[in-house]
Order: sequence, then C-alpha cells, then structure tokens
Amino acid sequence: MGLSWVLIGTAQSLPQVTLGLLLLGVGNGWATPNLAVWMASVAPPAHRGRLLGGLTTAIFLGQFCSPLITQPLSAGLGLGAVFAWVGGASLLIGLIMTLGGWQRARAVKAT
Repeated sequence: MGLSWVLIGTAQSLPQVTLGLLLLGVGNGWATPNLAVWMASVAPPAHRGRLLGGLTTAIFLGQFCSPLITQPLSAGLGLGAVFAWVGGASLLIGLIMTLGGWQRARAVKAT
C-alpha cells in the first residue's frame, strides 16, 4: 500500500495514477480482512467483539482524520508530495514491522 501511495504521489500520467490506485485497492483488500482475522485469532474469545469493534473504529477514525491532517500539509507542500511522503513513511513502517516479525519468529523457533 505504501508503494501505491508513492506511485500516486509521483505520477506524471493517468496510467501511473491508475496503477497506483489498483495496487492500493489490492493492498487494502488484503490488509483489512487479514488484520481482522489476525486480531480475532490472538484475542481471547470474550474480547474478540470489542477488539474487532476497535479495529473498525480505528479504520473509520483514520479516514475521518486523514483530510484534517493532510490538508494543511497539502496546502504547503502540494498534494503529490503528501502522497509520496505518506507512502514513504508507510513503506518504512512496513519494513520495520516485517523485520521485527522475522526477529520474533526466529526467537520463537530457537526456543
């Protein structure tokens, strides 16, 4: 999804924007249900409803807050720059989380 935001932010043509949006849709389509399944699998049964409700709240709250946060940045930097910066930050966060997951998996395997 981070790559898609970078593609959209740096696009010079409609086909590039379309490719970025296609990747964004695929990424979001994979991420949302996988997050729900993962959270449900690690949560105790008594807390699953509350946890999944929190996930839904976080997703919609993020959608609500996004323009409030990015509009001032967009006014100063330009919309493309905001898309590119958010995409870069998403890629960095994804890389950090992936490396952390690999480390944790190796630690679990070693024990």
